Amino acid sequence: LGFMSLSELANLERSSVSTEAAAGDEAAASAAAEKTDYDYLLGMNLWSLTFERVEEIRKLLAAKSAELDVLTATTVEQLWDRDLQALILCMDQLDAEDAEEAVSSARLG
Repeated sequence: LGFMSLSELANLERSSVSTEAAAGDEAAASAAAEKTDYDYLLGMNLWSLTFERVEEIRKLLAAKSAELDVLTATTVEQLWDRDLQALILCMDQLDAEDAEEAVSSARLG
């Protein structure tokens, strides 16, 4: 399922802890060595393991996979054109807002 083992989590934790807490990390590492690599899964909240949550994550995975498939099938030129069209649309909106502000300031002034 792609879960990180406890030893990998301990390595991440040790790399992010400051030098002042180095003695505490050694004690945590020795305590972690006594546990199996996936014991941290047993300490997870039960709400994160519900069937509904798993289904929600699977739907999210399917959506992101579909999005990735579309993106990998799109050429660089198509991406460039799409970005340019979005930029043109935003610029047109800004120009329209500027024109409205100019008209309203001309009426007031």
